[in-house]
Amino acid sequence: MRCLRIVGLTSNGANSGQSTRYAIDLPGLAAGEVHTWLLAIDADADSTLLSAEERRRADEIRDDRHRQRFCSAHSAIRRLLAGYTGIAPADITFDYSRHGKPRLARSQTFLAIQFSVSHTHDRLLIGLSANGEVGIDIEFLRDDIDYLAIARRHFSASELRAILNRPKAMQAAAFFRCWTGKEAITKVRGQGLRCDLSKFRTLDDDASLRARVVAGTDTPHALRGCYRLHAVDTEPGYCASIAMLEATHGTAYPLRQFIGSAISV
Repeated sequence: MRCLRIVGLTSNGANSGQSTRYAIDLPGLAAGEVHTWLLAIDADADSTLLSAEERRRADEIRDDRHRQRFCSAHSAIRRLLAGYTGIAPADITFDYSRHGKPRLARSQTFLAIQFSVSHTHDRLLIGLSANGEVGIDIEFLRDDIDYLAIARRHFSASELRAILNRPKAMQAAAFFRCWTGKEAITKVRGQGLRCDLSKFRTLDDDASLRARVVAGTDTPHALRGCYRLHAVDTEPGYCASIAMLEATHGTAYPLRQFIGSAISV
């Protein structure tokens, strides 16, 4: 995983009538390629970069930590998209899918960049794709939950078996690998955790990541299909997965992973 320091130029603001081009040293996002960025939650996230709607949503969050994560995540994705597109962070606008998943407005760039954001504890994980929808999830490896009870309720029989067949010391890691895979898949189409997670599996008996969402009475039609899952490198104490529809890339899945040591304007 490569580390980069991301430093950019300031924007004159979305409503100023002037827009500063944004140029920072980021790797190019080639067609069919996927990038992941692991970032620390920014306690001083610049809310001035956010849109009026984003600021309104932030103001409605009563919990200070959750509000901080919201502002940090939205500021970070604006800065990253600015680096990939050359559009100033505050000038970026979004379209939304019918399920509410945000995406970069196609009117702003010739790149159909798709992205997914996840945060946990004090870390942000952002996945970006130049061609095809992407879903990502990161979880802090908590030791205060009954993961087997959760697995029995939400995982398939084969996934539960894959966890129980592993040594006791490795079962929690297998649980989080399975959980992040499932959540990443639901976020590809912006479904979230509305569907029955036991209707599809992400963990085989050998604990390898694999997924095929098949028709089921409780499975949304938009979620069905074959997905390509990949474990994302993280710092100790975290687990993360990224998912894309397999048809997007065929058998190839170019994935480049980065840690941002700083994102500032």
